Amino acid sequence: MAKLRGLLDAIDGAFAVSKAGPPTIRFIWGTLEHFFDHVEHGRRDRILREHSVRREAAEKSARTSTAEVAGTLQLEQMATDLERVFGAAWRAHDPR
Repeated sequence: MAKLRGLLDAIDGAFAVSKAGPPTIRFIWGTLEHFFDHVEHGRRDRILREHSVRREAAEKSARTSTAEVAGTLQLEQMATDLERVFGAAWRAHDPR
């Protein structure tokens, strides 16, 4: 699995640094030094993408949780206010 990941990282890295369009096989695997450079570049890009995806998911989750809590607090405050206006015996009627 590690070999496959390295090969994929090398291909991604070669695409990222290639200036003349899609990289050739010789460009990706021509020399061991180039291959390792492409692997490192591809790995860095992949890790950055994974971190940004995780961060966006965490931020979205935090926003959702905050909105749910705020909505619950607003409903509780509204119920308290209505009870204060109409008395303790007041309850909302279900229109169904």
